[in-house]
Amino acid sequence: MDIEKCRLSYYPDKVKVLFVGESPPKSGTFFYFGDSNLFSYTMEAFCKAFQIEYSDAFAFLNAFKANGFYLEDLCQTPVNNMDNPTRRKMHKDSIAKFSNRLSQISPKIIISVMKSIKKPVDKSLLLASMTNVQHFSLPFPAMSHQHKYVMELSQILVEINDKKIINYL
Repeated sequence: MDIEKCRLSYYPDKVKVLFVGESPPKSGTFFYFGDSNLFSYTMEAFCKAFQIEYSDAFAFLNAFKANGFYLEDLCQTPVNNMDNPTRRKMHKDSIAKFSNRLSQISPKIIISVMKSIKKPVDKSLLLASMTNVQHFSLPFPAMSHQHKYVMELSQILVEINDKKIINYL
């Protein structure tokens, strides 16, 4: 299935919380296919935060959508196989296009899922005149950061639910 077609099938009526990844992975796995590390550890954090279990990947993805969550990527083409200078250039080159997508999505909260994309996402927010949007940044759940990702994300989810930014069902 086409990645963007699949992503759009999970676009909520109103995006409350936008997760921002670096790019779709080169490997062919994808969050919205329910088969990536990002998917697994994100679902784990939601289960922890809301004391809930999902029957399968698609039950979680449907709940993710129904509650106003969405995942977009800074870069629209895979960059995870590139060297660091090339990746950073791709991040920089994606700022303007991403700021346009941000303006259309208009989330209340942004959660960047990789520390190295925080600055380009901040620049995109500035370019989109959206500096009032709260922006969290988490480590990508790989290379021994999985536990930290789950813990920090579950804390953010509880916090924004308690503040009534979301009302997780």
